[in-house]
Amino acid sequence: NWRLQIWQDVIDYSIKESTIFFGSGYQEVIPAMQIAGRAGSDGLNENVHNFLVNIYARGGLLQLCIFSYILILIFINFTPSRYAGNFYAAVGSLLFASLFESP
Repeated sequence: NWRLQIWQDVIDYSIKESTIFFGSGYQEVIPAMQIAGRAGSDGLNENVHNFLVNIYARGGLLQLCIFSYILILIFINFTPSRYAGNFYAAVGSLLFASLFESP
């Protein structure tokens, strides 16, 4: 449940600081990861363990919408062939795993 707390802190921070649409940028560590104990034993972890939340924290809803649009285009424009099942299984499982770990 610590991941859910991090994700909630990212959203709460973006609402409080009005960074919903454009995010907090790439110059600093994501503020939710600056809390003691979240940066790992070496203090270098900046990953929120969810690529969608990470995109939202860095670039806001604008960047998240652009990224989602690109993913949808990839799935829509994929030319079905005898390998289509393998493609959807591989990409789908990668996207699902990326929701809970760093890619």
